[in-house]
Amino acid sequence: MSLLSYIDLNGIKKREAKVIADKVGNLDGISIRPIRKGFFEKGVLFWVSGIHEILTDDADWNAETWDMEKSGLLNLSKIFERFMEEVKSDFRFWALWAGDRPDKEMSVSRAQMIEIIKSGKIGTKTCYLVERA
Repeated sequence: MSLLSYIDLNGIKKREAKVIADKVGNLDGISIRPIRKGFFEKGVLFWVSGIHEILTDDADWNAETWDMEKSGLLNLSKIFERFMEEVKSDFRFWALWAGDRPDKEMSVSRAQMIEIIKSGKIGTKTCYLVERA
């Protein structure tokens, strides 16, 4: 099992998502990659690749937030900053243990989302609704 993290940007086409992902790039193994939403669902999600690798040995899916390495959080925040430079619309972000579903939604500004990441406060069961620029 593993930590899975996605960004949902409604209405984006795969070609456009690929261009965004290429511009955002990779930082020490952390990147975003466009993937198909599902067999019966149209659209594209961004998979946040490498997030599982920055979990600490103390990470607990029953905790309120994920315990992650500080250097990994810094790189993740930079990836999100790059993503937000490319995307001006609102989006959803979550980081859940495989098989889990979010049990709460939280509306946040872009600055708040970056602060949540940098401070290591990514909720284990939270879906963040990030406001448009």
